[in-house]
Amino acid sequence: NTITLATFPISLFCYNIWQMGMKYIQYNLFSKIRRIAFVVSAIVMFLSSLPALAEKTNVFFIHGANVSEQDARAWAAVMFKGLYQAGANMEFYPVAWQSDIGPSYNYHINASNAFVTASFLAPRVNSVPGRKVVIAHSLGTMVAAAAIEDYGMQVEKLIMLNSAIPS
Repeated sequence: NTITLATFPISLFCYNIWQMGMKYIQYNLFSKIRRIAFVVSAIVMFLSSLPALAEKTNVFFIHGANVSEQDARAWAAVMFKGLYQAGANMEFYPVAWQSDIGPSYNYHINASNAFVTASFLAPRVNSVPGRKVVIAHSLGTMVAAAAIEDYGMQVEKLIMLNSAIPS
């Protein structure tokens, strides 16, 4: 089980988008990602306007279920761009986890892997100093919630988008 945490500097974002080419992203996935990025951008614009949140924040993005590694990278790039363009003062950490296990997608196997992933994620997030906000989508909310509840991940806010668990 592997988790990838990496910062997304602007130059890397531009390079990745052109290297990957948008043709690799299915239009329906890209459309969904754009809508979510817009919502998150609005949230971040509101939050960053508050004086207490003007300092740099560490933002962790956890994708949802049935997302390939390539789509996870593309989704993270779109989220980063939306947040950056909204003026977020942040370090961005996309969290890649294996959420498309099985020859044909099996939700229950991947939900089980969300709990395993949480055990690896919590210490990595806790090792990053400063303010921390987690943005999670779908089954990614289960990863985040399990990391907080079961493994003591310390975050200031958890933003759940189309959550796979009740809020």
